[in-house]
Amino acid sequence: MVQVKQNPTFIIIEPQTLLACGLSALLRAQYPTLSIETHPYWERAVVDRHKASLRAIIINPTLACLDAKLLQRIRRDFPSVAIVALQSTLCPPLLLRHFDGIIDVYTPPEEALKQLSAYIMGWEETHAQHPRLSAREVEVLRLLVLGKTAKEIGKELYISEHTVTSHRKNIAEKLGIKTIPGMTIYAVSAHLIEMSDLKRLQEENGEE
Repeated sequence: MVQVKQNPTFIIIEPQTLLACGLSALLRAQYPTLSIETHPYWERAVVDRHKASLRAIIINPTLACLDAKLLQRIRRDFPSVAIVALQSTLCPPLLLRHFDGIIDVYTPPEEALKQLSAYIMGWEETHAQHPRLSAREVEVLRLLVLGKTAKEIGKELYISEHTVTSHRKNIAEKLGIKTIPGMTIYAVSAHLIEMSDLKRLQEENGEE
């Protein structure tokens, strides 16, 4: 079982109770000390109560469709918190670009946990050492060291190849690391990826 430091908080904003409770149960089973709250709609006062420990807001992106300035307000009021889309219906790609991560109802549980773990463990450890690294840069870094091309990363995160390249340049400057092997060592030490992921990647590429 993974140990979670300082009891970080996740808030799930999802009108579909079954979906919200399912994700909450999945997270609690893996991270028993993680504090999780579920709410059907966005309420600033509710989120304010957990501002000091809040690590991620997992929200149904259709709520942002109904309120065009919702994401803007969340970014303004909670600049260090990751915003993850919990997608159960089709959403405009342009809207999804504004989220730090995306999980949907078809995402395998182990993949959803792996993505969200970056905001529990790697988020704290990475930002303690490099507080300027953004949530999007953390996600791009993880995908880079897993062998994804700029085109593949752009498609997965709904951003352009040019934006991916810009993120990689910023990551290199902030970490002082320019090579993929160097970034890989950093990602492993920051718990952004597991050694098992690298071994599986090597096997897929036919490497010893």
